[in-house]
Amino acid sequence: MEAVPDLTLQTSFNASASQGSALGIGGHFNISGNDGTITRFGWKAQHKSLLMFAGEANNVEIGVSNELFVNEINSDPSCVVNGSPEDATNLSFESSSGSPASDYASDIVNFAAFSRYSAAPVPAPANTTTTVGQHVFETIGCSACHTVQFQTGLSCTAGLSKVSFSPYSDFAVHHMGSALADGISQGTAGGDERR
Repeated sequence: MEAVPDLTLQTSFNASASQGSALGIGGHFNISGNDGTITRFGWKAQHKSLLMFAGEANNVEIGVSNELFVNEINSDPSCVVNGSPEDATNLSFESSSGSPASDYASDIVNFAAFSRYSAAPVPAPANTTTTVGQHVFETIGCSACHTVQFQTGLSCTAGLSKVSFSPYSDFAVHHMGSALADGISQGTAGGDERR
């Protein structure tokens, strides 16, 4: 997902816009306020990179401060027992996992690398059930938002260059209605929008 060029996402989104509009479906990309690029990770597509996504998840979901999110979530001083950030780049060699790069990296760098280099899920093999399901998926308009296949752009990492994968997403945020609204805005994603 990280290696798909913004232009590829925009082209795919624009190609299905009229089909989506006919079905009453619309959306937009959440955009980085820093450089104007498309963000794509998180429930509101609020993060541009896997590293930022891993950093926020480590802090908000697990409660571990790190070099990207240095503040403790719990503001009760009696609960703060570690210095901040709790997870940081290891500048001294402490142990060997067999990977010097991993040994020196912070946990969030290792989490992002694991996510980045894990193989994409492989679609189920074609059989009667999957063929019927694919037909229904296309017939009722799911493909207006759930793009079946993307290809990554050129990458200095061979394993990430020009790789096709099936995310079943357009990486845009969509209005989900008042019943699903959480009232939280992040970036250009409003309180009733989700990826």
